[in-house]
Amino acid sequence: MSSGCASTTLQLPSNHPALAESPSGRVESEPAAILRPDAPLYASDAHAAPAELEDPAPDGTREAPYVGRGVIQRIGEDQLEIQHEAIPGFMGAMRMAFSIAEEAMNDSLKVGDEIIFKIEAHPEHGYQIFSVEATTP
Repeated sequence: MSSGCASTTLQLPSNHPALAESPSGRVESEPAAILRPDAPLYASDAHAAPAELEDPAPDGTREAPYVGRGVIQRIGEDQLEIQHEAIPGFMGAMRMAFSIAEEAMNDSLKVGDEIIFKIEAHPEHGYQIFSVEATTP
């Protein structure tokens, strides 16, 4: 009778993401990317962003706003609650209520609309949406 652990080797399927040659598409070229919330998870996502989401240096001003894409979950008097993707240079994906400027509030917006929105760092209101465009008809 032996004591201790028995060594067992499990054969992983060829498409298992743990295999280096896996066709999963996982971006492995930049290990530090896991620390950046806006880094694409899959190679297919790396080129999926439209041009308006590719601002190279957003800083939260109207001239260089943070640009996000998401779905409206709730509409308040001066807020939009949005389930959004990662906002490049700003924050990771989440569901969050944002203050919205009066000029950006639009009566045609409704819960479930897919939108592209622009955020500025407002001196009185913190981070505020100043532009919203529905991407769904």
